[in-house]
Amino acid sequence: VLALAESGGRVAVAGEAKPWAVKLFRRPAGDRLGEWPTPAGGGMVQSLAFSPDGKTLGEGYRGGTALLRDLDTGAVRHEFTGTRWKAQTVRFT
Repeated sequence: VLALAESGGRVAVAGEAKPWAVKLFRRPAGDRLGEWPTPAGGGMVQSLAFSPDGKTLGEGYRGGTALLRDLDTGAVRHEFTGTRWKAQTVRFT
């Protein structure tokens, strides 16, 4: 899974191999800016999306959890849980 920020020059990636994690890099240099493990029970990453200002990353997980992460601090701003369905798509408008 790959997401490119329209502003801020960042790229977020997550793979299918364990241990599952979301990794943040600076474009085009490739410097690693952060890495976060998936939340407990989250499972594999299904979707990643940057907010229009590039300051927040939306993360959707196969286990049904979705997160909004502050990219300046790495802190989770909000966690959406309680669904038994995959968080297949995360999107900002």
